[in-house]
Amino acid sequence: MSNRFASGAFPQARSNASFQLQTDSPLFQKVQPETQRKFLKVSSSRNSPFQKMRFAQSGNSTGSLKIQPISATATANQGLAGNSLSTANNLGNLSGRAELTWNGSIGGSTTDQYFRMNLSRSLRFRLTLSQLSANADLSIVRQNGDSVARSLRGDRQDERIEGNLRAGTYFIRVSAGTTSTNYTLKLKGSGFASDAGNTTLSALDAGNISRLQRSYQGRVDSKDNADVYKFSLSEAGQVALNLKGLSEDADIQLLSSTGAELGRSGSDGQTEETIQQQLNVGSYFVRVTPFDSDRANYTLSMTGGTGASAAYVPSPSPIPAPSPTPGGGATSSGSAPGTSLSTASVQSAAFSRSDQLSASNREDFYRFSLSQSGTFTANLSGLTGDADVRLIQDKNNNGAIDPGEVLGWQWEWGATGESVRRFLSAGNYFVQVMGYGNQSMNYTVNTNFTPSGSDDRKFSMQVNFADGIESLNFNVRNAITEAAKFWENAITHSSFNGSHLLQIDVQGVNSPQAWLAAATNRSGATDAKGNWMPTTGIVRINTSYSNSYNSDPSYLKTLVIHELGHVLGIGTLWEKQGRSLIDRGSNTYKADSYAGRAYGEISGILAPKAIPVEAGTFGHWDEGKFGDELLTPFAEGATVKMPLSQVTLASLRDIGWNVNYGAADSFSVTQSVLAPEGLVPSGTTVSGCGCSMCANVRSAAGLDEIGSGSLMAAITA
Repeated sequence: MSNRFASGAFPQARSNASFQLQTDSPLFQKVQPETQRKFLKVSSSRNSPFQKMRFAQSGNSTGSLKIQPISATATANQGLAGNSLSTANNLGNLSGRAELTWNGSIGGSTTDQYFRMNLSRSLRFRLTLSQLSANADLSIVRQNGDSVARSLRGDRQDERIEGNLRAGTYFIRVSAGTTSTNYTLKLKGSGFASDAGNTTLSALDAGNISRLQRSYQGRVDSKDNADVYKFSLSEAGQVALNLKGLSEDADIQLLSSTGAELGRSGSDGQTEETIQQQLNVGSYFVRVTPFDSDRANYTLSMTGGTGASAAYVPSPSPIPAPSPTPGGGATSSGSAPGTSLSTASVQSAAFSRSDQLSASNREDFYRFSLSQSGTFTANLSGLTGDADVRLIQDKNNNGAIDPGEVLGWQWEWGATGESVRRFLSAGNYFVQVMGYGNQSMNYTVNTNFTPSGSDDRKFSMQVNFADGIESLNFNVRNAITEAAKFWENAITHSSFNGSHLLQIDVQGVNSPQAWLAAATNRSGATDAKGNWMPTTGIVRINTSYSNSYNSDPSYLKTLVIHELGHVLGIGTLWEKQGRSLIDRGSNTYKADSYAGRAYGEISGILAPKAIPVEAGTFGHWDEGKFGDELLTPFAEGATVKMPLSQVTLASLRDIGWNVNYGAADSFSVTQSVLAPEGLVPSGTTVSGCGCSMCANVRSAAGLDEIGSGSLMAAITA
């Protein structure tokens, strides 16, 4: 049974910010008292001098994938690419955020090469074929050979396919004529990552790692006590397994196809774990486990070499600080901008550069360093096509743009100029200019840096704990504060000429009724552009579920992020203070908006599109279309991630906030989402619904006692 929660439907309750419990399911899967954990270190005959004994538990995890060749030669992977569907090289499960780089050659007697990939969830992808010395084509086909998409440009032009794929099995085909050519195949994908699985039966398929390095990011903890990955070798060689970037103690095991242990590494604390072992052709498993109950984030690298070569590829070294002094006069470097973080052109923090993007060069990167804190701005102008500018910090120095590393990104539509602003601490940063479409486009990027000890346009949330929360422990209160910090990161700076402090009162209500939390804004002021913006708000938490929250504070954090979204204006300001973003006749949010453009993009049509909203209340996105997105009326269970989409952040921008789209999660609505069992049908309102669910919310929120028909009136009373 799924743990889903519903919000009752209230006519004219646009400030509804409540999660309500579905009547046929418990609030949480039963939370048992935590078993006391002990560990014992004993001598081991395996690779590690210690063996750790732990209590097994269950759970869930998320992750991302990066695949790289371990040799720079163009023919390094040549022998591994099959020439038919049945012999295709298995790339494994590529769901989630994935990157693939493959170097090969084709032509002559080999006119087709195939790569197999599995998707357990939908994937938005970009596939390119480049570095060609003769003509070659690119296509995606199904298991029966039917074509899904293809790129057939002539001569030595790069091939490119991008779009959305539903869950299933697909094959990438590289084709050429009798003239041989080297090529580089690259795939970038985004979407929801699949759970790595807790056993060998449910292991995530990492595919064939011969002559490849695959890197996964994941997490294990007391609820998710193991992540298991399956890999295969098409040729014998030495395999290097490395577990690094640990936030807490975790261990790694190498298992045979039958589950027998072949090697393990169990160092203490956050020390990297490493296994290197010569293996024959066959299938194997890697098992990652936490030590004790702490949550451990990790990066797992699996490298398959040939012969006796242990071809482990380490992460890039920390980026050296460039020599120009930050905050100096603008400079214009004659060197070409880089095409990745690792090749970025070094600049001062204040620079000006004019350049061009094209179908074969869609991204330019510039690197700068700060020795002190201050305000950084980047402006993109002179555009002849659609391009964006982003501010990035490679926090883990792995040469990739990971979640949480985009600090500034506020896109516009078409050739409209763009800008980002962020208060930064001392450190190394990047400016990225990226283009859309296949056309060439000119651009000019200008940056500036003003040293200062504080931000004169800072946006901040102050959480004030009021009455009724005595039953919530310190960790739960800290989770509520962390929810506010999430929005402080997502909103880059104040829309006023000065700073903007949003005061949030958090109250506890011990109610036996099936609701979780409710929130709204209360008072506000007019900002620099004439928009009414909230300055105070209130969040009410049903403390009858305190035991569950105290056992899992991170879940309440997610719920409070949802509620604070309502304080900021999601569903509460769509039709108020001069705003008119809702068409009640069609139950939609208007297409001609930032949110409408974002919705069109994730829908795959790349044009503004009206957004389905919760019928009757107009306070959330439509559950049937948005599914597990965070700002829908139904919440998922405690172990299921609820992504925050760019559509939600774009709606905040429609309201008047300065947002960072880099704070959004990957999300797609191209694959139809079925409404869960037990949902109130669309269009059902309180006045037409006599079910206990709606009545319970009215009573719990105080509507019956107050005698008001408006949920906002009840919350703000």
